Amino acid sequence: MKAVSVQVKINLQKICLLSLLTLFVSYSVSAQKDTIRIMQYNLLNYGNAANPVSYKNPRLKTIIQYINPDIFGANEIRNLSTLPQEITDSVLGAGWAHGNYTNTNNEVQTNMLFWKTAKFGFKGQTVISHVLRDIIAFNLYYKDTITHPHDTVFLTVIVAHLKASNTTPDAADRAAETQTVADYLNNLGKGGNYIFMGDMNLYTSTEAAYQNVVSNPNLKARLYDPINRPGDWNGDAAFSDIHTQSTRTAALSDGGVTGGLDDRFDHQVVSGFVMNDSAGMKYIAGTYHTLGQDGQHLNKAVNAAPTNTSAPANVIQALYEMSDHLPVYSSYQVTPGYVPTAGINTISYLADAAQVVNPVHGTLDIYWGNELAGHKLHLQLYSVMGQRVFGQDITISEMHQQWQLDGAAAGMYLLYVTDENGNRVVKKLIVE
Repeated sequence: MKAVSVQVKINLQKICLLSLLTLFVSYSVSAQKDTIRIMQYNLLNYGNAANPVSYKNPRLKTIIQYINPDIFGANEIRNLSTLPQEITDSVLGAGWAHGNYTNTNNEVQTNMLFWKTAKFGFKGQTVISHVLRDIIAFNLYYKDTITHPHDTVFLTVIVAHLKASNTTPDAADRAAETQTVADYLNNLGKGGNYIFMGDMNLYTSTEAAYQNVVSNPNLKARLYDPINRPGDWNGDAAFSDIHTQSTRTAALSDGGVTGGLDDRFDHQVVSGFVMNDSAGMKYIAGTYHTLGQDGQHLNKAVNAAPTNTSAPANVIQALYEMSDHLPVYSSYQVTPGYVPTAGINTISYLADAAQVVNPVHGTLDIYWGNELAGHKLHLQLYSVMGQRVFGQDITISEMHQQWQLDGAAAGMYLLYVTDENGNRVVKKLIVE
């Protein structure tokens, strides 16, 4: 056995010598679950001449305040770069942020994502495609109070507004658009917390546009309908409780379509990681709702008889006046302190192949499984208070390695072991 001795510089002057019990309590508190709500809404030409912000803002504010989302995706924002900030300032208020304005094809409308800054930070965004309107992937991270540089819950929200109308060429355009989404997720090469939402303009679950994402042969990139309601949604009373368009039967001056509620155009579909709580975030069963939908208004306006009691009367009226679509929203459970992993069935592989010796008395001993021979690993050690002790890249050539931790304060530490494919596991260390 060839021991590897690495002297580590410890810079923990401000860390108190906490008792082991206090450390465990701190870690336990950080791991408490949080519930977030994500909302998707087509705003119907927000900001154009027939839909001035002075008219839209109070109605949208009524709806937002009722749902109280933490993340809000929007379609049909007029092609004016100042409008996302208008929504942020005049509707959402302090404590909200939005993504970067994009409109690659200079379409008359574009999409946007907004989020509460107390809960989420912005990692960046990518325009996946612009077959018609930009399809944008917004990458967020959960603001954990003991967040490490790269260790928290990450979330990618993809907002789209697919081609409208029920013709063969329109369906082909929608299929081309969602294929770009499937390709984007496939090319990421790993599973994760992915939500694809927007006005999809789908008439049936058999459409190629829908099947491209829910039947993706790549399990890491496949998306799932949280309510699992496939079928021919258009005009079918069996789906009257999930129809999202149209809120009206008579034309209003804003240019929205009529016909009453008979289409399921607005969707949220999520990755298997979200359905199975594989990356620190989980869809909460039974929380997928269409606001204003009581199942009693097939081919009727949302505010028509019988009285719609699914939401307060002022909210129902705001939905009628705001847009020809209804918003959809869902709730998700987030685990603070989550350590990201990539891939499927990889946690146990690393957990079994990396064995640490506890407690640690100055020297950290790790025994590697034979299956890791020749693999490149990245090690990071943190106190549970979030201070980084060391990080090092190694290639496994010896099955037993040692690191000197002289000077580390007594207490509990977290060792992150990441392989070359991004698979990761956390090990708890007790330093005495």
